[in-house]
Amino acid sequence: MRYVLAAGNAPGLPCVDDPLGVKLQSQIKRAGLPLPLRAPYAWFRERVKKLEDDPSYDSSDWHEAMKRAMRWGDEIPIGKFFQRTDLPSLDQAEPILDQGGPLANS
Repeated sequence: MRYVLAAGNAPGLPCVDDPLGVKLQSQIKRAGLPLPLRAPYAWFRERVKKLEDDPSYDSSDWHEAMKRAMRWGDEIPIGKFFQRTDLPSLDQAEPILDQGGPLANS
């Protein structure tokens, strides 16, 4: 059986041109599960939303980041979920990273 690699935590989706994929598709329909077996890329494309495109989203809000991370279905958020602004970044904390010198001396 061939599988289409899906993004995020979605399982691989069986292709409909495989006999076993057709059988799985009928079983999934019978179970009432909404898996995008015919056009997974189109299914994902219309649901994926970049967090950076939403002007009301604040990436420094931990609780909002966790709410957005749990969304899956009609909307699939991608992008920068959370960024700490109260601590220096690694290159700010370690000046040697900005200077371009060796990280360790032998």
